Amino acid sequence: MINTVPTLLGAGCSALLGIVSYAIISHKWGAAAFGEYQLARAVMTVGIPVTTLGLIAGLQRYVAVYVGAGRRDHNRLFRKALLVVVIAASTSGCVFVLLPSQFIGLPALSSAPTRLAIAIALAVLAFDQITQAYLRGLGKYWVTAIAGVGAVGLAPLVGAAFANSIAGLFLLQGMVGAVFVIWLFAVVITNRRRTEGPLGDNEPHVPASVVGHSRVEPNSDGAFLRYSLKRAPTGIVAAGFFAVPVFMAGYLGGDVVAGTVGFGTTVLVGVSLPFSSVSGVMTPFLSRNLGKGASHERILAPVRYALLAACVSAIGMVLLALVLPAIVSLILGTRSASELATLRIMLIAGPFLAYYYSTRSFLAVMSTAPLEAYVLALSTVGGLATTVLLSDVLAAGPAVAAGMVSSSVLSAVCSGLMIPHLRRPIDPFA
Repeated sequence: MINTVPTLLGAGCSALLGIVSYAIISHKWGAAAFGEYQLARAVMTVGIPVTTLGLIAGLQRYVAVYVGAGRRDHNRLFRKALLVVVIAASTSGCVFVLLPSQFIGLPALSSAPTRLAIAIALAVLAFDQITQAYLRGLGKYWVTAIAGVGAVGLAPLVGAAFANSIAGLFLLQGMVGAVFVIWLFAVVITNRRRTEGPLGDNEPHVPASVVGHSRVEPNSDGAFLRYSLKRAPTGIVAAGFFAVPVFMAGYLGGDVVAGTVGFGTTVLVGVSLPFSSVSGVMTPFLSRNLGKGASHERILAPVRYALLAACVSAIGMVLLALVLPAIVSLILGTRSASELATLRIMLIAGPFLAYYYSTRSFLAVMSTAPLEAYVLALSTVGGLATTVLLSDVLAAGPAVAAGMVSSSVLSAVCSGLMIPHLRRPIDPFA
């Protein structure tokens, strides 16, 4: 598990740079502009899984399986994934930019130049994420950690520091992110020249007791694409899990409330990093161990630590709640008591998210069905229903926060109920 170190460091640095970006935007442009930025970020959050279509999970899993089986033609998977992303990013970007403003319903996203800048930054980030997934499958975790810090942390910081508008911010973010994408492409090309070669007729064997085949089939690229597309709904719903509350806050309370809720979701994502970031390492780890014939009991052993993760997160949430006013004042400036109450309510979701994140790699690897998508879809709908019901008796912020808590509780409960029933490793080439 030493590979988790660069992943966690990279995610932590990206989060810290993101917090600095928040402080610059909030103090430079005010609470309303910060809310507009959070709504734009919510669009990008949903846009990444729409443009990558599950290929991030597919590359992490299948490149690792290819490497574990001794295959040297895994670059073909990356080329196919890259082509799909080019088509998806171009199509979704055009639709988003040309969509009439009245269909969006949010003034912050009504400007066509702003939407164009968001679409450019989104496309660059999609290329970054898909290339990182491929390199993680190869075990290059330090490279992906550095690229992640650059594209996810440094690029928004440069935009916030030097831009004079939200559109300019995302345009600069895309330009800086493109530098790191080019570097990742150079790493991929260098690695291909060093490792790719003809396989001949000596295909390496994979234990039949593990994958059900005596060898890795040459046409297993089709299995990679099927696996990825099956995971596409999971990625979209997972993004919506955090984006929907921000959109609801914008619709119910305006830009300022959207900024508060967006900051709250960022805090939740940040404190969940020790648990969520491990998924990028655990998926290749599980895939390689399946290929080597590791016992199912050994692979499932880390699930037992999910409850411990929730307990650690609960302690962290209590400590964070004590210093929350000082943190908010430092980053966002002076905020009302209602906004602080909204953030405190959202902290309750932390332990439940920690439990869920500690188990989601097993949902992805141990079942052919998109179980994670089912869990998150049910949780998101439950949270949305809670928000709508409470919006008549509570202010917009607390109502959305309560919906976020209910979503997190549902995700933990559902994943906890499913894990004991995953008795057989799936065949990655079925």
